Amino acid sequence: MKPLRLRQAVSLQAEAMYGEPLALAARVGPVFAKQREDGAGRGQFHRFEAVVCSAERVGVILDHVKRQAARLRAWRESGLADEFLCWVNEKLPGHTAEVRRRMGEDLSPEEELTVKLLLVQEYVRALVAQVEFDRTKSEVERS
Repeated sequence: MKPLRLRQAVSLQAEAMYGEPLALAARVGPVFAKQREDGAGRGQFHRFEAVVCSAERVGVILDHVKRQAARLRAWRESGLADEFLCWVNEKLPGHTAEVRRRMGEDLSPEEELTVKLLLVQEYVRALVAQVEFDRTKSEVERS
């Protein structure tokens, strides 16, 4: 029963924080749209989402973001890497605490790590979806 309650609490918190990745998407999306020449096109976001959704630890995601920032100009110029890392370090703990509060009980260390990973996955899914939506919308408006 607890895994189901944990998923429900994470889902509720993901809904509560939904505006955060959308705000980041509005800032970074236009930079990525202009930076296609260095490989920062649609594929970058889809690969980012794939890495995040297949990761078993948040550290794997953080390492990927740092590598992308080191390799690709758009990740640096857009602020995506810096803002994402800042969100993980500054806001994720509060969101995790809110899930703990919703559960009404302490989480084991394993559950705490699971909550963090699930929240990061939800954040990135919303970020990628919004960037893709905005990009498609602007392409339609131009044509």
